[in-house]
Amino acid sequence: MVKILLKDSSPSLELASFVELFFAWLTSLAQKIVVSKNIAERDWREHRNFSVEKYPRFLGQQSFARGEVKKVGRFLLCRSLYIIDYMNFYIITLFPEMFDSYLKESILGRAIKNKIIKVRFINPRKFVSGKYKKKWPDGNISAQVDERPYSGGPGMVMMADPIIKAVESVTKKKKGKFLIINFNPRAEKFTTVTAKKISKKYDNIVLICGRYEGVDARVDKILRTRKYSIGDYVLTGGEIPAMVLIDSISRQIKGVLGNFDSREEERISTDEVYTRPEVLEHNGKKYRVPKVLLSGNHLEINRWKKR
Repeated sequence: MVKILLKDSSPSLELASFVELFFAWLTSLAQKIVVSKNIAERDWREHRNFSVEKYPRFLGQQSFARGEVKKVGRFLLCRSLYIIDYMNFYIITLFPEMFDSYLKESILGRAIKNKIIKVRFINPRKFVSGKYKKKWPDGNISAQVDERPYSGGPGMVMMADPIIKAVESVTKKKKGKFLIINFNPRAEKFTTVTAKKISKKYDNIVLICGRYEGVDARVDKILRTRKYSIGDYVLTGGEIPAMVLIDSISRQIKGVLGNFDSREEERISTDEVYTRPEVLEHNGKKYRVPKVLLSGNHLEINRWKKR
């Protein structure tokens, strides 16, 4: 329970404001029953600037100025309707530009614009120091993040120190529950079930995008990372797996999809889907939509999808 007090106010004013918030809670319970989901989500969108941006601070705040009481009441109302969900993603990568087109378009682009999810990039080159950071005569500065592997072998390995400092630049300054993820093709397979669990348990996710021959194994030990694989194959870097996780986890956050129930995994689904026209002609042959899908018999349609 959050203690609500008003700055520079009398006891009677404090009581009146508390009563106002109490009735906001009662209203929220009624809203769960009588207000449609679309109206509730619209109300959330109207107040998202207050709700999302101030939410972490709000939980630790003990008092509010008089003018903020109504905003707090709206916050409590929206939160009780389970509308205010959000997720922060922190991407440790040498190539943030790779994410531009993917995150700016369609569903994810809209979610970022609506401040339901937030994506921030941290380049480990900014945390290079010592002999690995050089200033050249022309004024340019180079920051080396990789070194030769011990015991020999081809390629280079990303050094631990810049990555650890990049991650800690977030985890030591931000509040909330963090999950730090590194990618490895031999690790546990990432699934929709995994995405659901993560979305419910964490509000801050750090994704380490390795390059070259991989990341110094001490990163996993020091940061206590959780390792995932998106498949039995090797990629050039961790940026594509990071995009996969951002997409999959974001879909589990209410407000990201236009209709939360439109998640494919929540519906009886099949790999066969059809749309107009009913009859498609190609090279003299007619391809028809299965009759059961035109029948209007939802029981039979569901059976067909389950087959």
